[in-house]
Amino acid sequence: MNREHLKPEPIKNEYTKYNNDMKKILLIAGLAFFTIRTDAQNNVRIVDSSDRKSAKIHTNYRQAAARSMGNRLADSLKLAPQQKSEIIRINLSLEEQNTEVIRKYSKERALLWRELRKIEESRNKLYEAVLTEAQFNAYKSKKAALMYAAKQ
Repeated sequence: MNREHLKPEPIKNEYTKYNNDMKKILLIAGLAFFTIRTDAQNNVRIVDSSDRKSAKIHTNYRQAAARSMGNRLADSLKLAPQQKSEIIRINLSLEEQNTEVIRKYSKERALLWRELRKIEESRNKLYEAVLTEAQFNAYKSKKAALMYAAKQ
């Protein structure tokens, strides 16, 4: 005797569809939260560094970022060891300047951005003295592409 016809059909209504959609949304939101949380733990960034402990964390982060940027440039532009160390030295110096500007102008956004822009413009002049013409042109085009992508 075949009892297939006696099994009740699963209820498919708007509630179950809504429930499944909510499960997907919650799963995606949970994954995004943990991804952002994990990334945030790796990238400690403190703007207001009034106390010594947070100032040290901020300085360590900025120094690591400066070194990382130098290493990426060395790889992408195929820098000589001398050039790489000079680029890293420039980045560390500019990051110290950035930190001072952030401390000084943290409450005045317009002045802060103007001063940070000046520091960034000085980076190009300093890099130009270290890099060959071909390397500097490649650097400028990569930087322009990044700036364009950031605006999108």
